Amino acid sequence: MPWKSPDSYEEPTSQWFDETNAYDGDTETKATNDPLPPKGQWGQHLILLFSSAVICDRIRYWVDGYHVEQVKIEAYYENDWHIVFEGYTLKSLWVTKKLEDMKSVSKLRVQLQNYSPAEAKGYLNELQVLETGNFAAGT
Repeated sequence: MPWKSPDSYEEPTSQWFDETNAYDGDTETKATNDPLPPKGQWGQHLILLFSSAVICDRIRYWVDGYHVEQVKIEAYYENDWHIVFEGYTLKSLWVTKKLEDMKSVSKLRVQLQNYSPAEAKGYLNELQVLETGNFAAGT
């Protein structure tokens, strides 16, 4: 079961830079959310797209940035956005989160939250899904 990266992105606000680094397979490169608003506010969405939906049951991400405190990751399936994880996060390592069940995911959406009282930068190094096969085979 391979980890699969998205193929492209949408970014409606132009507050993300180097977006393709969020799915290039290299945790040393990163997409940058700049500016990340002051404490308690979520940064702007970065939406990562798959050219065709992927059947998966978990996602993993790698975030970085001294001021990043929380992350929100949503998956698009069954014609709506669903929160996979929202909360405090570890940084500079892979964090894996399980979906409620196997789903056919076509998009992922991420937001970062700053703990500093001033604007800062936040980084998304990678975001991937674990491709589990197909519904019929259950593999």
